[in-house]
Order: sequence, then C-alpha cells, then structure tokens
Amino acid sequence: MRAAHRTQEWEDLETTALEAAARGWRVFPLQVVGLAPAVRDWQTRATTDAERIRRCWGAGAFGVGIVPCPSGLVVLDLAPPTGRLRPPPEWELPGVVDGSDALVVLAERHQAAYPTETYTVRTPFGGTHLYFTHPTGQCPPATPGPNSPLGWGIGLRTAGSYVAAAGSPTRWGRYTVVHDARPAVLPDWLAELMKPPRSTTAPEERREHAPARPRGRPLPG
Repeated sequence: MRAAHRTQEWEDLETTALEAAARGWRVFPLQVVGLAPAVRDWQTRATTDAERIRRCWGAGAFGVGIVPCPSGLVVLDLAPPTGRLRPPPEWELPGVVDGSDALVVLAERHQAAYPTETYTVRTPFGGTHLYFTHPTGQCPPATPGPNSPLGWGIGLRTAGSYVAAAGSPTRWGRYTVVHDARPAVLPDWLAELMKPPRSTTAPEERREHAPARPRGRPLPG
C-alpha cells in the first residue's frame, strides 16, 4: 500500500531505485541515517523487479543500496582525503592523499591508463566509486582499503557488500553521479591483481599419501 502525501524526495528515491534496477542492478532499501540496510537478508532480497520496488519504496523514503556481485558489478571504493587514514610506508608518496591518487600510482606501476571512462559516483565524504563489470562474471571477495589487494585507499565492493546508489541522501550530503557512462569492463590488469594468491601446495594430495596414524596414540614430541 502506497503512503499518501509523499514528498518530492520520496518520489525521487523510488525513481532512483527503479532506474538502477532498469540497468540490471539489484537494489534494496537503506536507512537514510547511517546507510545501514533497512531490511534483513538484504543480499537475497535485493531485486530488479519493478513491482517489488514500488511496494517497498511506497512504504517509506529509503536510500537505495546496490549489491554489486549479483548485479554483475565490481566497484572500486576510492578513499577520500583524510588525515586520519595514514598510508603505510610504501604508499607515503608525494601527492598521494586519497584513493584516487593511489589508483593513479597503481596504474603507472602497471603501465596502464587510469580508468576514467566508466560509471562514476562521488560520495558525500569526498570519496569515489568506480563501477565496472567483471569480465568473467566472478567476483573477488570484498575488502576495505587498508586490506585491499590493489593497495592503500582502493577498497573493493564486491561479494558480500553493497554501495549506496547515486541519489541516496545522508546527513552529510548525497551520493552524486559525476560520469554517467555505461560501466566499463574491468581492465585486465586490475582483474589480475584481484585474483587470490595461488596455493603452492597440494594439501589434499599429501593427505592421500600420508601414512595413517593409529588412533588413540599420542603425537610424538
């Protein structure tokens, strides 16, 4: 049931959710304060179904969350400039003050171009979200900037995570589109860096050939 006397912002948020779904991006409602999921099981309840979206946003003025991996997306979460997020020694380079600067350095190290021609969103905190489609359809695990395989300030929003869609309001401002392009295919050099490290051992094979230890006997040592 749709609530009466909806504000223009309320209408705009429903439109934002429907437009994201029309791109094939699965959406779910976010609390405006804090951007936490407004529903349980948001990963499985995220949808592109227009009727379900209208029912959900008809009940309240929610922000719009997008689940990247089921939507075929990988989102680079570039940290904003802040004095609190000190880079590790290997990233303490002249001119590197945020995740965008770190991505420039990373691209130069791999003799690649900075990926500018893709759907891009500015966060209310001064960060940047770069949207890509994954060439293999397989998502790497999500990691925050400090632990990212790409380097300091370059977080991954992928499997098990979400991003706020452009248009979502917060007490600090809105998420806004700064480049409304189709998400580019994730560049090969970035996809390669996101791969988990290969194991150099074969534990299963070793267990098959290891001599059986009689039960009930203590370990030596």
